[in-house]
Amino acid sequence: MTDGRMIRATLLALAEHVEAASGADRELDDIIARTIWPYLGAWLPSSSQSAPLARSGATHARPWVSKCYTSNFDAAMTLVPSEWDIEQLSVVAGIASCNLGNGRDCNHPAYRSGSSKRAPTIARALTAAALRARAAEMGDEQ
Repeated sequence: MTDGRMIRATLLALAEHVEAASGADRELDDIIARTIWPYLGAWLPSSSQSAPLARSGATHARPWVSKCYTSNFDAAMTLVPSEWDIEQLSVVAGIASCNLGNGRDCNHPAYRSGSSKRAPTIARALTAAALRARAAEMGDEQ
């Protein structure tokens, strides 16, 4: 399996995991960030490590922390690929769902790839949909 296909499979598996769990999950947030931006791996602490220091200007340092994708709508929005828009976002009987569209013909295979099945919160539904949209952008060829 090529690196692209492995990342695509990981994104799809993460989307399933995001929908299955509930509440904030900082470890899952870190895994999402490491998968999408692998070069951040050196700056993101694992749950068993203290945060490494990242230089912020020349005079002080601060730990780098991933965004709260699983619990914060605004953070989840940063995962939505450019060219993709929210077409539907709803909560019915306590179950959240989200559909993202990319402006393609509705018969295109990737058109509805950015959707969540069922999630406990809107942030989780959007995160799952964004992960699936990112996977769809990678296509099957990579």
